[in-house]
Amino acid sequence: SWDPGDAISLYVFTHYNQMLGANIRLDYFEDFTHSTTFRYVERANGDTYNVVNTRLRYAFDNIRVYLADNNIFDFNYMEAGFVNMPGRWARVGLTYELNFD
Repeated sequence: SWDPGDAISLYVFTHYNQMLGANIRLDYFEDFTHSTTFRYVERANGDTYNVVNTRLRYAFDNIRVYLADNNIFDFNYMEAGFVNMPGRWARVGLTYELNFD
């Protein structure tokens, strides 16, 4: 017969064993910023990967425009639950802040 104590979760094999993250932000001008993030992950199953993302942002008045480039070195990796993450991909966006003062 099956004993619930014998069950092994997939999470056991995919959880972080170690993770290191770093972020740097550069303010080139008052309204122009550049940020880069780095993440190193070692999973319990022995898989390791590094992911680097970068973002440029320009703000004026109530508008912010950004360009984000994720996984810039196009590394193949899986997140928890065996989900394949996309390779290199970029986003362009615009946000507008409403002020009701």
